[in-house]
Amino acid sequence: MVAVPLCDVSMHGYIIQQWIAHCFDGLGDVFLGRYNDSTKVAIKRIPLDALDVKIDAARAGTFGGSSRILVHPKSPDRAQLLRDDIAFMKLLRHPNVVDFHACFVFGPSIYLVLGRCCYVKLLVTILGSISDVISTSYQCGLPERAIASIVRQLLSALAYLHEQWIIHRSVRASHLLLDVTGTVRLTGFRLARKLTPDEQFTTDFDTHLEPSLLWLAPEVLGQDLSGYSTRADIYSVGVTICEMANGFPPFGDMERLEMLYEKSRGTTPRLLDSSTLPPNEVPSGHRNRTFTESFHDITGLCLKTNPTNRPDANSLLSHPFLKKSRKSPIELLPLVQSLEQLERVSGREETTNKFDVPEWDF
Repeated sequence: MVAVPLCDVSMHGYIIQQWIAHCFDGLGDVFLGRYNDSTKVAIKRIPLDALDVKIDAARAGTFGGSSRILVHPKSPDRAQLLRDDIAFMKLLRHPNVVDFHACFVFGPSIYLVLGRCCYVKLLVTILGSISDVISTSYQCGLPERAIASIVRQLLSALAYLHEQWIIHRSVRASHLLLDVTGTVRLTGFRLARKLTPDEQFTTDFDTHLEPSLLWLAPEVLGQDLSGYSTRADIYSVGVTICEMANGFPPFGDMERLEMLYEKSRGTTPRLLDSSTLPPNEVPSGHRNRTFTESFHDITGLCLKTNPTNRPDANSLLSHPFLKKSRKSPIELLPLVQSLEQLERVSGREETTNKFDVPEWDF
């Protein structure tokens, strides 16, 4: 195990307590922390080198509206993405959107302070990689009722965004955080796109969307003059449902060109259960279950190839599937280990080690 140094940022009112995960393509780190010794927060530290930026201490300015040092991007793409991420998080206020506290520059790094969350994608424990989690505890995906609880909160967040003509463009399980109360929060706003008042569609597509190709709607991948709208996020919800139910995202075993071809020809992802798998098809774990008709129905509605045939987020919130459970995901996923549990195990020490964990992609 490799020790991760903890910095003293108490001059900003925060105490860093423990390292928990990687972030920002593995270049940054996420820590447990507290604000003024009371409010629990997650603190994300990103080295300035990861942004290809340099600090001009001789001039006054702000980064994300919080720091007192002007940051000049030498290569603006990654720095601008982070600026956009911060700008969106500062603007948005919703129970199912990640809670932004502050941003500041200290030493050679930028710090983002967020409301404290556990990673939904981790599913079981924040001390294991995602492949470890799925292979050891949820090989065939999450329970149906837990997915209903998660999707209901995800759609609530998207309804809020879409009312403001914001397309998230990166809905996926790794952008869903789960706090200790069972509240799901949407994050990953680096790639979000806000339509102007006279726009209903956009044709924007850039290389930063590539990590989300498996989740993107066919009309986004098509890159044609018709463009895409907020309904593209609904398709991504469908893919994310399959990801959570099956234990892996659809098309994940395909080469990129094959995946693009299958999506363009209308191949629809599916939930894997006894009704969709032939008797002799592996894995057997998926064959030994049968999802409800309403679960298959909402998944199919989200995954309509033609975006005009997909319901909007508000309409989907009234779907019968989402009435299956009013319990929180925490209650329905008993193997999830909260950050409080982790603190009790660790003794809330001021030093920590890097475990083999996936990164927090927020």
